[in-house]
Amino acid sequence: MVFDLNPATSNFKYQDYLDHPSEHMMNQYNFYTATYSPKSDWRSVVLAVLFVISALQWVLQTLMHKQAVDSFVKNDPKFQKEVKRVARERMPASIKKNNKSQVGAMEKFVAVELATSIDIQGGYKKPELHDLLVIKLVKLPVTIPRLLYFNILWWYKHSILEQPYSLEEKILLMEQTMGRSWESLDQDFNESEKQELLDKECWIRDNFKSFEELQFKKKYPERYKQYLRYKRKNL
Repeated sequence: MVFDLNPATSNFKYQDYLDHPSEHMMNQYNFYTATYSPKSDWRSVVLAVLFVISALQWVLQTLMHKQAVDSFVKNDPKFQKEVKRVARERMPASIKKNNKSQVGAMEKFVAVELATSIDIQGGYKKPELHDLLVIKLVKLPVTIPRLLYFNILWWYKHSILEQPYSLEEKILLMEQTMGRSWESLDQDFNESEKQELLDKECWIRDNFKSFEELQFKKKYPERYKQYLRYKRKNL
């Protein structure tokens, strides 16, 4: 980085030193109070900082996504069941089913392959370029007018005209409430349950909590009874 004497102050003091070299005290004071200003363009500095932040954001998001995928692969029973099923289908007839080492190798290969199709949303989703800070700032001149138009149109349709939500709007509200894409819900809900989410207006958080409790009751009735007993005791 190149530095230069500030022309407004230090250049004048330096010239005064050349004109009055015998004034040691004043010249020493001017020396210690002199300020220097960098010649680097501030826009280049800001741009460099934005790129560094975006690079760190990409690396961190990649690591978080990888940890989430690894945890899902190891702990989700549905995924493990699917891995075993696909591995059995692909197992050559010449390989004995009781050969644990070969079966394990095939399951590991299938798990890695299936893991690429896992769609994790929210804070642990796969990093994408449009989520980076530098890209968001570049797109601001387009994003802000679009956002204003969308919100004004939404307010006019549903507050003034009192129109009901369309299917696309219901799905959008559900995605905002759950923090994940509608397609990714296939990992946790079947089609009838997804339709039930929409029918019960589960984009409203209280409705969604009631729906989750009902689903828990259906899938784990014994644990739900334990939960109710615990809840009564702690009221």
